[in-house]
This record gives sequence, structure tokens and C-alpha cells, in this order.
Amino acid sequence: MKILSRYFTKRLIALFILVCLILSGLAWMTQILALMRFLVQFGADMGQFIGMTALMFPFIVSIILPYVSFIAVVFVYNQMIADHEVPVMMSAGLSPMQLARPALKLAVLITALHYALTLLVIPTTQRMFYEKQWDLRYGLANLKIQDSTFTQLSQGLVAFVEETQGQSLHNLMISDTRGNSDVTILAKHGQLVKTDHGLTLATKDGIFQSKSDQLITGSFDGFDMDMNLSEDRAAARIRARQISTKELLAIDINSLYGRDKARHVSELGNRFLGPLMNLLLALIALTCLLKISTLRRRASIAVPLAIAGLIGSQSLFMGVINSSGGNINTIYAFGGSLLAAIVILLLILVWSRRHA
Repeated sequence: MKILSRYFTKRLIALFILVCLILSGLAWMTQILALMRFLVQFGADMGQFIGMTALMFPFIVSIILPYVSFIAVVFVYNQMIADHEVPVMMSAGLSPMQLARPALKLAVLITALHYALTLLVIPTTQRMFYEKQWDLRYGLANLKIQDSTFTQLSQGLVAFVEETQGQSLHNLMISDTRGNSDVTILAKHGQLVKTDHGLTLATKDGIFQSKSDQLITGSFDGFDMDMNLSEDRAAARIRARQISTKELLAIDINSLYGRDKARHVSELGNRFLGPLMNLLLALIALTCLLKISTLRRRASIAVPLAIAGLIGSQSLFMGVINSSGGNINTIYAFGGSLLAAIVILLLILVWSRRHA
């Protein structure tokens, strides 16, 4: 049995790696094309661009892992059934559960890898990705501010900075004529700060002048100015994915409302239930192939039935997770149903061993 187990395992792992590389490579290339504007529009060098797109790779892999597991199991077992290897092994006394064991071990390993990605790796890489993206869009390098030079940041917004050091500005002047009043700010120190709404200039030790119907002047110790350079992106949409799992669990769901609550609950569902789909889809494939393919009159429907199971389970998963409406009890109930389905499929394979 050990020889047969190694034989199954080698074929499964080889196909899994091949399909994973192909699908993740194609998905990565799609992301590269989608992010090409950063290379052209914002002047990113090739190293920055490749580094930023590489940060999306763990997220891409986490999306395709359940499909790759399913494809590997279906292809390997269906090929061995077509070559009459599985029927011969069953005739020799091996049960469906014994034949399924190599695939189940691989599915458990992939599930553990998926949990490592969703709980640890992806939050970190996603946060790094969006920070790099923000720096390229709205950071100081993108503003192209030069020392001792007047720079037009946008229509009606002009800056003069005597010295720049990273995100820090020294001896600066800002002229803003975009609103109903003309505002001029002179300050000794300034700091560019990232916010959910874009770029904010925090200035210290300065004076300001505002001119509309009347002239207003004054001095300040600290003054924050919204630069309004960023596009109005829905930052909250991506925020949950960037939060570490520890911080995500520490958030009181009842303190959230509306879309923030729904996104928080959906993110919890994706992180903790998504990896279980690897095991469920592998079990669906194994149950259909090892139970139905051995029946001569119904062998032809095994693969279509397994694919239907894939489509149905994935559609149900995405539907429940994305339409939970912020109700955490829905996620709990679905998680229980998911575990129950896994146990039932395992019992079917065990029952086959006892009664075959």
C-alpha cells in the first residue's frame, strides 16, 4: 500500500504544482497588465513595479488554491480510472477510502498552507502593496517637488519648498486658489501624511492668509491642510484585507455599522472558512470519482457531477460570504454546515470501506 500511496502522491503533487504555476502565472500577468499605468503614469522604475506586483502573488495563490486542488484530484484519479488502474486496485481489495488517502493528505496540507497565507502572509503583503501604490500615486516622489523651486501640484495649487527630506518639508509656501478663497500658507516645517482621503500637509510654526470677501491673516503652531490630490477611492473597501488577523479579531463587530460591518464579517469568513474549501472540493471530486466511476452504467457522469459540485459549492460559498450583511451568525452557521458536509463526505468514503 505504501508503494501505491507514493505513486498516487507523486502524480498528485506534480500536477498540483504544474497547474498552480500555470494559473497563478496567468493571473499574475493579468495583474501586471492592470497595474501597467503605474509604470507609465507615475514614473515607477521596473524594480518598483515588479516588487509591487509580486506583493499580489500570495493573494492570487490563495484564490486559485481550491480550484487547483480540485483539478489535480479530478485529473489524476479520472486518468487512473480510464487506464483501469483504480478498478484493478479495488478488485485487489483496496477500498475507496484507502485510494483516497493520498489525495486527502495533500488536501489537508494545502488547507494548512492556505490558512498560513490568509491568516499571516496576505494581510502583510496587502498592506505593503497598497502603501507602495499610495506612495506612487500621491507620495512626495510623485509630486516631484524640487528644492527652492515653485511646483504646481495641481490646478490652482502651487508649492515652494526650500528643502525636502523624505516626506518632511522645510521653509515652505503653499498657494491654494482652488476654492472660493485664495489661501496662502508660510511655515517653517511641514510633513506629508497619508490619510484615507489622500494626502494631508501638516505644517508647524507659520502664518496664513485667506482672501475672499475680506482679508484674514493669522499665525499658528500647527495647521493641517487637505491637499485633495487623491482620487476619491473607497479606501474602506480594502482596509479589512490589510488588517492583521489579531487586530481583526480584536475589533468589536457591534461597534461597526453598514458597509464597514459587512466587509469586516466577510473578511472573517474568507480568512477562516475559505481554506476549508480545499478539503471540501477534494472530497467532492473523490466521492464522485471513486463511488460513481466504478459503476459501469454511470461512469460517464462522474466528472460532470464533480464539476457541478465545484460550481455549486463555490457559488454558495461566495454568495453566503458576500451577502451576509454583517451578520456574524450567518458565518457561524455556514461554517458549521461546511464542516458537516466535509464529515458526511468522509463518512461516505468510510462506509464504502466497510460495505464494499
